[in-house]
Amino acid sequence: MDAAFGRLGDGSSGAATDPGGRRRYGPDDLTHVATILLLKEAGLGLNTGLNTIRSLTTGADRATRHAILRPAAEELRSTIAAARASLDLIEGGLNCEFEDVTRCPNYRRLVTERVGTMQ
Repeated sequence: MDAAFGRLGDGSSGAATDPGGRRRYGPDDLTHVATILLLKEAGLGLNTGLNTIRSLTTGADRATRHAILRPAAEELRSTIAAARASLDLIEGGLNCEFEDVTRCPNYRRLVTERVGTMQ
C-alpha cells in the first residue's frame, strides 16, 4: 500500500503507525488506495497522468469529477465495442464449418460489418 501512495509523489497517507513503526490503514485509507489502483487498472493514469488520479482522490467536486471521467468512460466504451467486434469475428471463424473460412457466408457477413461492402 505504501507503494501506491508513494507513486502519487506525496507519500503522506495520514495512516497511524503501530509500535513496530508499520503503518496501519483504516477503511478510508484502503478505499483511497483501492481507488487509485482501480483507476490505473482502468487506464485512467495512462493517458491523463497521475495528477488526474490525484485530483479524483483528493476531493474533486462533482463537475470536475464528471469532466475527468466522462471522456475516460467514452474511451473505455469504444475499446470494449472494438474488442466485442473482434471477438465476434474470431468466434465466427471458430463456428464456421467451411474449410476456407473466407468462403463462409456468416464469416463474410461479419467481415463486411467491420470493413464495409467488398466489391
